[in-house]
Amino acid sequence: MATEFTGFMKGMSSHLETIANVMSSTQNREIEVVEQKKRLLSEIAKLWGMTKAEAIRVACLFTSNPSQMDVFFSSPDEDWKKEVVFDLIHRNDPLRHDKP
Repeated sequence: MATEFTGFMKGMSSHLETIANVMSSTQNREIEVVEQKKRLLSEIAKLWGMTKAEAIRVACLFTSNPSQMDVFFSSPDEDWKKEVVFDLIHRNDPLRHDKP
């Protein structure tokens, strides 16, 4: 019986370690998203041709879609960032008639 308990505890330890690693990864990702959100408006404001209203709208669209925000922040330069922003605006334009 002691052997069974020892085996059970080893298995439990492994599962708890996995859970802790997943929780740590999730927390790190959440911290990264919060940091991106803090920088987002100033990064968008740097783009040429953006009005304040457009920048705010884009920031709201990005915060509701973190994967798009990742694409924005991983873009190599401002031209790429502009393309990401314009694509986001175009896909979320309520007046667009070619929506899928």
